[in-house]
Parts: sequence; structure tokens; C-alpha cells
Amino acid sequence: MYYGGAEVMFIAEPAEDGEDMAHNAPDAERLARWIIDAADRALQLVADLDDAQMIGPLLPTVNPLIWEIGHLAWFQEKFVLREVCGREPLIEFADAL
Repeated sequence: MYYGGAEVMFIAEPAEDGEDMAHNAPDAERLARWIIDAADRALQLVADLDDAQMIGPLLPTVNPLIWEIGHLAWFQEKFVLREVCGREPLIEFADAL
């Protein structure tokens, strides 16, 4: 499927009525490749930004870019490293931040 000229991938095809989404879910290796690719792309997008650009303008309705990148890292750690791989958090108190 294409959106705005770019190819868009779905993790799983939409389920038919009564069908479990796990039936169409990707295998662990494919999912791992997608996560690594997403992390690489996110880092490439910000690689040439300096500290001030990572903060950006302080607006009440917009989080700083570095905050959003932190969200990406936390979600990847929480749902991949901990939930799937059974590892301990990289920073013990990270969930409290």
C-alpha cells in the first residue's frame, strides 16, 4: 500500500470477522527487522541536529523532539526487550521518569 508516495507496511493484515489477528502476525525475525529498521531511521532523522534543535521551540502543545525520541526508546525497551525478550530494564527507575 502507498501513502503520500511512500510504501506503507502493516504489521498484520486486517482480521476478518471472527479471525484472531495473531493468525496474520509476522514472525519474530521479521518483527525484529522492522524494529531495528525503525530505530535506525529515527536516529538518521536526528543525526545532524544539535542540542538546541533537539529541544526546539518550547510550546505548550508540542513536546521537544528529544522527548519524543525518548518515548520511542522506552516503548522499544518495554515491549521488545522486556516483554518479548524477558530482560530487565536498562535503567532500573526508567518507568518512574
